[in-house]
Amino acid sequence: MSALSINIGYDTSYPWPIEVKIPDATRPGRFQIHRFTAYFKAMPTDEARDLVGKADKAREDGHRATAMDIDKELLRRVLTGWNLAEPHTTANLEAAMRNAFLLAGMNEGYKQSITGEAVLERAEGNSQTQ
Repeated sequence: MSALSINIGYDTSYPWPIEVKIPDATRPGRFQIHRFTAYFKAMPTDEARDLVGKADKAREDGHRATAMDIDKELLRRVLTGWNLAEPHTTANLEAAMRNAFLLAGMNEGYKQSITGEAVLERAEGNSQTQ
């Protein structure tokens, strides 16, 4: 039996599909779905669980602004890149996180990646209406 080859460090980035739902301006109550790939780096499980737990608790308690601040803190620590037209820079990340739809999509994608939630295969960069 051969040894399992897994990098147990926290310096490895990995790609993850992100889905951003933006309200459709021409069809009330419907969304346009935009997809892209983000690159996240691993962080210690206890730290990730702590930050995600704090954000979820803040949401449950009705403190959405606090939850969004925690989401931003988490993304600043783990998001290392993306395949969007704008390059991944600190300034562009901050601008992206001011967009509530992008913030929600990136945060949800990261949570899916660390919880092992199944993601359907989907083509990168496709947009559709739902």
